[in-house]
Amino acid sequence: MTENKKEQELNDFFDGKSTSTISKVVKKAKRITILRNIGISLFVIVFLLITLSLSWLFILRGSQEKAMRDIELFSRITNPNIELLTSQNESNGVFEGILTFNRYKEIEGIPVDWSNHVVRYSLFGGMSRFTGHSLIQN
Repeated sequence: MTENKKEQELNDFFDGKSTSTISKVVKKAKRITILRNIGISLFVIVFLLITLSLSWLFILRGSQEKAMRDIELFSRITNPNIELLTSQNESNGVFEGILTFNRYKEIEGIPVDWSNHVVRYSLFGGMSRFTGHSLIQN
């Protein structure tokens, strides 16, 4: 009896009498396809956002390292008796960051706090100097 029923359904299906079954199957297939595409799109977007943000941070850190090397070299040439003690990255924008260098100078063997050297560096390689924070300016 079940074989006759299945055979009857197949005959109806191929004869075109069962259009509601076809439309249900097509709608279900469309829903599954749309959900699959949404899932894949979300995965790709999240993956790209993570990859791009990590790449951006890597490039910005590279610019910071280059700026620090350039500032240290320039300081050795222009201010040979002033030493850079520490550097601190105060903030990072999207395309720029701010570096603060604490400087000191040895006078008769005693380290004296000199001025802070504040520099803004750019992702594209440019640097500009802010004014120092102490009374002694270079």
